[in-house]
Amino acid sequence: MHFRHLTYLLLMLLLSGAGALVAQQSPVREAKATSKVTLYVSGVECPSCVYAVTYSIGQLKGIGEVTAGQIVENYVNVQYDPKEVTVGKIAQAVLTAPALHGTPYQPALKIQIPAYAQPENRARIDALWKRWKGVLEPDLIDQETGEFVLYFSTLPTPENSNAHSAWTLDELKQALSAPAPQGLGLALNLMEEKNPE
Repeated sequence: MHFRHLTYLLLMLLLSGAGALVAQQSPVREAKATSKVTLYVSGVECPSCVYAVTYSIGQLKGIGEVTAGQIVENYVNVQYDPKEVTVGKIAQAVLTAPALHGTPYQPALKIQIPAYAQPENRARIDALWKRWKGVLEPDLIDQETGEFVLYFSTLPTPENSNAHSAWTLDELKQALSAPAPQGLGLALNLMEEKNPE
């Protein structure tokens, strides 16, 4: 770890004793951040964890603003340029951030597919997840509302090292929402959090 990163982490640890940080925001960059995504991140336990995650994301090319917050669970809102960086690459940055408490940070997306309640759609959607095996691990939260948490798998093996980086949010939207035969033609709601004020 670089000396300045270590110094900042130590400073954050000292400040954490003075009170918990609810939000941390990275400086705004000149990137053409035209898209925004909310990643829910488990394993964040202190302000230094928040810094480790936001710093790791902020080092990627194509990232604009990164804002972290906590309501019930920890999340990061990331503004990014989809021409320069993918959501999969952002998730990979979270996975590779230094785990300060020993457990790696786990990024996830939350989505809702209302048509999942219909049995004829359930099998088609469940089959779709196989396409991203090794990248996404879907967890069905509510069958009636079609609410899923899509966890990004732990880091890929060397033979599949590009799996996360290549995955895009548009790929998910296309597969679910585009009319047949390109997609399933189903509505998709991507959960987002508002930035803390």
